[in-house]
Amino acid sequence: MAGVDDVLDAAAALWTARRYADGTALSYPEAPEDSGEGPTAAIWA
Repeated sequence: MAGVDDVLDAAAALWTARRYADGTALSYPEAPEDSGEGPTAAIWA
């Protein structure tokens, strides 16, 4: 059975994924970092 913390984590992931898909999510840092060796790195919220 899922604990309360698991349900909260899932809700936060859903909220962020929806904002990312809608184009309203914010990136931290504002311009995602590019290491040149793979995908860019950023925190989305």
